[in-house]
Amino acid sequence: MSFWDMFVEDETSMADRFNPKERKFDFYVYTHTSKETGNVFYVGKGLGNRAYTRKSRSDAWNLAAKAGFYVDFVRRDMSEDEALKLEEEEIKKHEGTCVNIRRKRRKR
Repeated sequence: MSFWDMFVEDETSMADRFNPKERKFDFYVYTHTSKETGNVFYVGKGLGNRAYTRKSRSDAWNLAAKAGFYVDFVRRDMSEDEALKLEEEEIKKHEGTCVNIRRKRRKR
């Protein structure tokens, strides 16, 4: 076996193996619950520390979060498509207390 043969496992090219579009399971769905009322006021899909940040939030979110909030994770380690679907389901569960702006689902 040559040195280079060690790196060839199948006919898939290196570029295909490390394609950034490959399915990743880094996404999660989270809720923000008001410390004041105990109600879930926001459901989100996140990556990294998105669940904890106050940046890029709507005016309605900022008003609801003013008294403080708890972060709870509904589910972790999902693909983006799985997270979008679960986020939509969770928003429906908390309809009436959520300040989420409904978005159109992207077609893939």
